[in-house]
Order: sequence, then structure tokens, then C-alpha cells
Amino acid sequence: MNENTLLKCSLLFSILGILAILFISETSSIELSKISDLTKESIEEKVRIIGEIKTIGDSPGLIILNLEDDTGTITVMLFKNEEEIPLEKNQRVEVIGTITEYKDQLEIIADQIKVA
Repeated sequence: MNENTLLKCSLLFSILGILAILFISETSSIELSKISDLTKESIEEKVRIIGEIKTIGDSPGLIILNLEDDTGTITVMLFKNEEEIPLEKNQRVEVIGTITEYKDQLEIIADQIKVA
């Protein structure tokens, strides 16, 4: 394979890679939701919410948060890992996770949490 052909192939695959990344980022962004918009029809959906931590419960391997926005409150379950961020009461956070139901109440199993 000569140098010119190799250069053209490299350029083509670079452009295709960039286009693929742009497409994936556009289609995979999760729209911000309000807690009051979450319903039983939303179970198993990915959501993104921003709210204030009202209570923090700590157990081995799990952090349980009660998160409140201006429309309601919801429980957020966060599994502990090595990269824990310090969470405090009244701190504003953004949560991305999956809606589940436990004891007839909606809650979010967090995939990602960060200070908002």
C-alpha cells in the first residue's frame, strides 16, 4: 500500500469516526426531567434530574438519598465505588439513572451523580 492511499484511508476513517461520535452524542443525551413528571409508565427509563439532597442514609455498599426539586421528592439509590464524591445535606446534585419501583414508590437507581 503506498503512502498516498494510506493517507486517504486514514483521513476517511477519521472523518467517519468523528461523524459516528457526533451521531451517538446527539442521540444519547438524556433530557432533564422534573420529579413530578416521573410516573409508573416511566419505570425502566433512563432519566436525568437535578435536585437538592434532603436526607442521606448510609449502609454498607449503598447510599440512599432523598432528593427534592421544586415539584417533588424521590429516593435515589447510589451504589458505592472507589470514586465516591462527598455528598452533603442541602447540596444540589445532578443524577442520571434508571427509574424503578420499590414498595409501590418510584425511586432512581443512580448510574452517575455529580454536584450541580
